[in-house]
Amino acid sequence: MTQREERLLRHEVYRQLHEEIISCILRPGQDLRENELAQRFAVSKSPIRDALLRLESEGLIEIHSRRGYRVKDVDAREADEIYELRLLLEREGARLAVERSSDAELDAVVEAARMSHADIRDVIGYNRRFHIALSGASGQSQLGATASRIIGQFDRFVILALAQFKVLELHELEAQHLEIARAARARDAETVDRLLVEHIGRSRNHVRSIFAPAAAPDAAPSGSVTEGSGQRPRNDPRH
Repeated sequence: MTQREERLLRHEVYRQLHEEIISCILRPGQDLRENELAQRFAVSKSPIRDALLRLESEGLIEIHSRRGYRVKDVDAREADEIYELRLLLEREGARLAVERSSDAELDAVVEAARMSHADIRDVIGYNRRFHIALSGASGQSQLGATASRIIGQFDRFVILALAQFKVLELHELEAQHLEIARAARARDAETVDRLLVEHIGRSRNHVRSIFAPAAAPDAAPSGSVTEGSGQRPRNDPRH
C-alpha cells in the first residue's frame, strides 16, 4: 500500500465513524472497541486508533481507562454551548455574506433554501446544506469550515429529539430558510440577523426539550413548554 493509499484509508475510517456518531448510528454512551472496529473495517488497529483519537479531540468520544472508548453522552449544557458558538459563527457569516458576496453567490443561497422532494426524506441534510451555504457565502474559509463543523455536530441533538416530521412543519422550515435567504439577497443585513436569531432560537428551544424532565399535567417546571412561550413541539424540525 502506498503512503497516499494509507492516508486515504485512515481518512475513510475516520469519516465513516464520524458520520455514524453524528447520525446516531453509534449512539451516545455506546462502547467502541479497537479489535471489533479493526475487524469491521478489515484494517489494522493503527488507523482505528488514529480515528478514535481524532474523534476524541473533537469531543465526540471519550477515553475510559478500563473500557476503552465510548461515544460521548449528550447533555443540555453541551447543547447550549454549541448553540452559543453556532449563533456567533452564523450571524457573523451571514453579515459578511450580505456585505461581500456576489449576487450569484446569494442566488445560490436562495436555491439552497428551496426544499426538493428528496429533501423531504433527508430534512436534516437539507437544513445542514442551507446553513452551510449561508456561512460559506461569507468568503471566509476558516469561518465557513468552523461553522460547518459546528452545524454538523448539532445534527445528532436534532436526530435524538425528532420522532417524526410533518409536511406542514417541513414547509414552515423551508419558508423560514427562504425568508432569511431572500433578505440576504436584498442585502438587508438587519433583517437577516433578526430572522437568523429567531430561527436558531426556535431550534434551541426544541432541542432543550429532549433534556427537560416530564412535566405533571397541572404544573410546568421552569424552562418547560408553556402556551405562548414560542417553544415548538417535540416533533418540530425547525432549526
